[in-house]
Amino acid sequence: MNSIQKINSINQKELASNTPYKASWHYDYRDTNYIYIGNVPNELQERDILTIFSQYGVPTHINMVKDRETGKHRGFAFLKYADVRSCVLAVDNFNGVTVRDRKLRVDHTYYKLRDDEKEDDYLVDYSEADRELEKERRNRKKISGNDKKLLVYVPGSNEEEKKGNGEIDEEFKDPMADYLAKKDNDKAESESGHRSHRSHRSHRSHRSEGSHRSHRSHNSENKDDDSGRRHRSHRSHRSHGEDESRNSASRNSERNKDSSTEDRDRSPRR
Repeated sequence: MNSIQKINSINQKELASNTPYKASWHYDYRDTNYIYIGNVPNELQERDILTIFSQYGVPTHINMVKDRETGKHRGFAFLKYADVRSCVLAVDNFNGVTVRDRKLRVDHTYYKLRDDEKEDDYLVDYSEADRELEKERRNRKKISGNDKKLLVYVPGSNEEEKKGNGEIDEEFKDPMADYLAKKDNDKAESESGHRSHRSHRSHRSHRSEGSHRSHRSHNSENKDDDSGRRHRSHRSHRSHGEDESRNSASRNSERNKDSSTEDRDRSPRR
């Protein structure tokens, strides 16, 4: 238990300080792909261990140490990954995990074979797993092949449902058909009346605009007439004033002539 807590404590410190891989304690075990798995429940078998630890890599070898007398495993195992990085992930994530009321101890290790052992003796055999997968595929195909397609009922497709005039029997007639048809007709009539009302309003608006334009044209013409009249009156007034001015100048000239004549007559002759 102390080993489990110690490993977790080191991992938490490195995680908090964001320790790089080369400075981590995992880097010291970069030359081994083996991990030690301890405190394994008695109910677990090799296939169970492989299923659990294959979440972080591909196990290639496993040795669950067994008792020679009973043939049962002794509660620990050695597992080899294809990639050393999978060992780091397994130690960080599975150490201290509870399985069947037991906390697993997972750590790096240098596994050494005995003189009478070969590494291939503990090679993971995936042929059985492949056979089980193939068996599952066959069962799925068999089940899918036995599936029967359900017939879809189409009203009027059965000859017994049809009458002599080609109509569907009342027993199979949709009870909502008449209501829906009536609803569609009412909707169509409502839309038609709405369009007619909009057309009438458009016509009235057009007439109103025409009347308004005619009124504005009439006002414009009246304004033009008034302007023309004022202009003619002004010209007439100006012409009259000019005539009076010329007449006045003529009268003054005649008066001056008469006055000069009288003066000459009155002056004494020499």
